[in-house]
Amino acid sequence: MRSWPESVMNWLTAKTTLHGVEVAFFFPVSKIERSLVFQKMEEALGTIEAYAPVRFTALRTDLRQILIRGLPDEVSHYDPERQLCEIFVGWIKSDEGTPEAIASTVVHEAEHARLWRLGFRYTPEVQARIERICHRAERVFCRRLPTGAALVAAAQLGMDVQPQFYAAEARLHREREALRRFVSGNPLVVPMLWVYDFRAWLRKRREAAHSGRVALRVLRPAWPALLDHTPDPVPEMAREGQKGHLGPGARGDQENGIHEVTGSIPVSSTNSSNNLAGRRIR
Repeated sequence: MRSWPESVMNWLTAKTTLHGVEVAFFFPVSKIERSLVFQKMEEALGTIEAYAPVRFTALRTDLRQILIRGLPDEVSHYDPERQLCEIFVGWIKSDEGTPEAIASTVVHEAEHARLWRLGFRYTPEVQARIERICHRAERVFCRRLPTGAALVAAAQLGMDVQPQFYAAEARLHREREALRRFVSGNPLVVPMLWVYDFRAWLRKRREAAHSGRVALRVLRPAWPALLDHTPDPVPEMAREGQKGHLGPGARGDQENGIHEVTGSIPVSSTNSSNNLAGRRIR
């Protein structure tokens, strides 16, 4: 059973099926806008079907829906919980949102969906590697397009991005800057920035509280030794610390990696500019 926010969102969403893929447009402001967006999406999906039929068949399995929404912080992203790809409506309506560029973006996000289905999770340790695979998949696709040279170059730039680009602090900074630019051109939606800053403040408080609980759990095993100790606890605490210390590499586990191969895991590329490629990252 849907919650009332989901019911309201569903009521405000226009849906259609294009080339066998469900495309939803949240809160179109006019019939003209809805027609423009659906037309571009139809051309984009038709481009993928024509130039990469095998990938398009997989796409229809991996993506439950393509959702067009007004999120200014990125061009697109994949939501694994709802198994859908979200694309920013403002970018689709812009001159940069050509059918070929939109198709490239869908290929990128569909690669995220495929990797997730195969069991590769988007964790901080491997997210840079996953993004490189998705950009490579995009590059492979764009090389098949008659006019895809610019998109191929943009995908290559995305592959060359340093891992630091995907750090949490860098991502949050990009999100806020994108929202600030959006709000500066729309004074009536300034409260969106206030809400974002408030949520960021709450997130920091939760993270601080969580780190405190983690530190408490780490210290807890040493407490019985301290309670059972006699007069001078300092030497015993030092010995306990030495026994519990793990030096660099002491864990002995291996890095969780993803093999970038073009056989069992097709690889790809991404968007129409390096800036857009970066803004896609969640």
